[in-house]
Amino acid sequence: MSKKPNSDVAHLCSLPAVRERCTAMLDLARAGKTVAMDVDESKLPNVVDFVVQLIQRDYKNPTDVPPHSRWRHFEMDGIDRIAELHKEWTVQGVENVEQARRVLDLFIVSVLLDAGAGNEWKFVESGSGKTYRRSEGLAIASLEMFKAGAFSSNPETATQVDAVGLSNLTVDTLRIGMQVSGSNPLVGLDGRCSLLVKLGQVLSGSMMFTGAKYARPGNLIDFLQTKVADNAIDIDDLWAVVQQLKPIWPSRLTLHGTPLGDVWRSRAMQAQATSDASALVPLHKLSQWLTYSLMEPLESILGWTVRRKAHLTGLAEYRNGGLFLDFGVLKPHDEVLDRGMRQAREQAGEGAEVVEMVPLFHPDDDAIVEWRALTVALLDEVGKGVRGVLGMSADTLELAKVLEGGTWKAGREIAAKKRPVTRGPPMNLISDGTVF
Repeated sequence: MSKKPNSDVAHLCSLPAVRERCTAMLDLARAGKTVAMDVDESKLPNVVDFVVQLIQRDYKNPTDVPPHSRWRHFEMDGIDRIAELHKEWTVQGVENVEQARRVLDLFIVSVLLDAGAGNEWKFVESGSGKTYRRSEGLAIASLEMFKAGAFSSNPETATQVDAVGLSNLTVDTLRIGMQVSGSNPLVGLDGRCSLLVKLGQVLSGSMMFTGAKYARPGNLIDFLQTKVADNAIDIDDLWAVVQQLKPIWPSRLTLHGTPLGDVWRSRAMQAQATSDASALVPLHKLSQWLTYSLMEPLESILGWTVRRKAHLTGLAEYRNGGLFLDFGVLKPHDEVLDRGMRQAREQAGEGAEVVEMVPLFHPDDDAIVEWRALTVALLDEVGKGVRGVLGMSADTLELAKVLEGGTWKAGREIAAKKRPVTRGPPMNLISDGTVF
């Protein structure tokens, strides 16, 4: 029997497939064969210059740029909230490996909650009284719920995440914990809760996360310790653990009976396809964001090295993607733009006044699929350009630092200039809380 069906699925779920298929999409765009987006690479140097300016503005030396990771969102306004947790745990006598498990517990839950929050939601931090929005707000909200024991079933330890605690989570608990109300709406609340409940189920059923008493995300450390050689692990070993979480994602496309996760059908790819698999575009945004976020605690707390990080790609999300739209590197076809604006008006409702309305699409629309895929490929090009201007190599300024220093920040800052009221992206999608 042929092994091709299984190998197709394995490839689409791999890291190399993301860069391969997104680069193929860029090649189609260059040839004028995409169905929703045009690309104008003559404007790419403007993006590179803007990113370089931000790096030089915010860091004395480009080598000081930290990696793109969920950790950054816990450092808002100069408060290192993870360091504060470490200090508390150390005083309590919690040993280093257990501290790392707890940080991974927090980061995994926090990343899974980190889909787009919408333009209206905000979170007020209890201790500081500061207000945060979007990714930062979601991070601080998840931290406060974590510290309050919202994800733990351990009566002796609030600051852990375990299968039973997650399985008992309700939408109401999440609504209260994230300060959601009629006047403070959060996009995709039900979807976020469903992800965490499913995470609890996955933890219970996977040997990679079982422990002596509790099935926890942080137990992945114990599994990875079996893979450590010379105090290092390979990115593929970490990716294999993250792939164990694939059953939590909503059922979208399947291939040969296997759910694929953040993988999408493309009409542009279909026109060139030689098989069902070659018509599909894998992006794995949240899985890669999770992988980026897990690497930092493994390296900074446990002292491990993660080899072959370059297999990770840029992230197909609205800040990076918005950067390319706002600079004119990407431009939706006129028909696509008109259709998106009609959908935005319909979503808002007849007669509604919407400030800074932008085109709106479903996640499987070619406009979104091409936007996200082209974003991934163009981030590689920006990385090369930024390193060229700064005279640095990929080893000294890895892609994770270009993103942080960086394209994600640049996307946010250009959005604030062009849409000062919402500060939102130039294109949006109807989200279930599990994409972007």
